[in-house]
Amino acid sequence: MIELDGRVWGPEMRRLTAVFLLLVCAASAEAAPPSSCAGKFIGDWRHSGSGNRGTLKPDGAALCSEHPACVQGTWTCSGNVLTYTNSLGSWNYTLEPDGRSMSTNGGAAVAVRIGAVPASARSRDLGSAAKNVTADILGIDRTPSAAPEAGPPAAAKPSLKPSMDRTKADSGEGAALFGAGKEAFNNAMRASYESRKSYLRTAEHYFKRSAEEFRKTGDLQNEAKAKENIEKIRAVDAKTADHAPPPERKPKAAGGQLSRQQCTTMISQINRTQVALLRDPVKGSDAEREVLKQQKAELEKRCNQ
Repeated sequence: MIELDGRVWGPEMRRLTAVFLLLVCAASAEAAPPSSCAGKFIGDWRHSGSGNRGTLKPDGAALCSEHPACVQGTWTCSGNVLTYTNSLGSWNYTLEPDGRSMSTNGGAAVAVRIGAVPASARSRDLGSAAKNVTADILGIDRTPSAAPEAGPPAAAKPSLKPSMDRTKADSGEGAALFGAGKEAFNNAMRASYESRKSYLRTAEHYFKRSAEEFRKTGDLQNEAKAKENIEKIRAVDAKTADHAPPPERKPKAAGGQLSRQQCTTMISQINRTQVALLRDPVKGSDAEREVLKQQKAELEKRCNQ
């Protein structure tokens, strides 16, 4: 018998406590993804587009970082399909045969693995595309079997160049950051004048980080491409003022009534300005285009009186 807080706890209470602890442990174990597929997904991933970093834990926790709109969640798996769930909903990601990336909604969202690909994540090649497709349709496991135990490896020759496979595996994060920079730049070109500078700063940030990741892996070609995009963004940013310029005011014609020549000249001038803004969206905002459209409509109405 055990006395606690003035009450006596007997063997029955101790048995109930033990059962409760076992249930808690069982519930925690059920939250973990199945061991048959978990090894394919555990690790860090980079989402192209948003650029956020996802970390899949062995206990089923799906952590999100490096993005202000991150939502933490949980995950589980079945075969080559990962199911990610958070407070906003649930999504199924399908792992690609090479194990380097997974996608959902027909490729609308793609996550690229950060780091080396484990052997369990790669699908075994059965010799032809037809055999591989047939195996996938019939649900035949194409996961490579464990390699037989080999003898001690021979001493490797020293090399100044990094392994090609290692470089490709580690460049996944640089590629994902590069894609996030391109999307931010495209958003800047479509955004209103007031939001353009903010998107340009975001794009430059992602391209800088992309160049750093490419440099770490020795991918000098893609590092140079990232730096070219940084210079391009800075050139556009230099042409973009902090505030949209006020629309140009047209001088009023003397006497109130416009001649036919005056009408033709002024309408032609507005048309040329509209065409110039369409060819170079950086020079004008949506508000400027709307003002020109209204001015043209008022001028045509006045000239037709």
